Amino acid sequence: MDLLALQNELAAINPSLEECPPEFQYHSAALRAKDLCADLERAFNEPFPLDLGIQDATFHASILIPPALSGPKTASHPSIRLSNFQRLAVITAEEQLRPDLRQAIAQALMRRGYRYLPFSVFGDSFATRERHNGDLFNQLFDYV
Repeated sequence: MDLLALQNELAAINPSLEECPPEFQYHSAALRAKDLCADLERAFNEPFPLDLGIQDATFHASILIPPALSGPKTASHPSIRLSNFQRLAVITAEEQLRPDLRQAIAQALMRRGYRYLPFSVFGDSFATRERHNGDLFNQLFDYV
């Protein structure tokens, strides 16, 4: 699928900027996120802190990628965000990760039934993008 077709497909998922679809089940999504965290911790032998306290957002979980794997923590430190829509997943600031690490995380996401989206789908890097503007990233992975 080409980039424009993918962007159009994703834009149709949440055009009205709802926090979640009516069928979203937080408890089940949180359990999947915990299982994913456990998988990542086993695979990399590092803690992956999980934040399930996300509110007023189109995503329900954020998993911090440990500095031991990604480098020193910065304002735009890489994390995995799990969308409230269609089991979509993205790695913020993924340009800071080695390609092999990014690929291994993407494979772990896919094994757990998530659809990994490279951040390039959203245009600008996470560190430089304008926030809360109703764009595609905001519709699927950000605070509303």
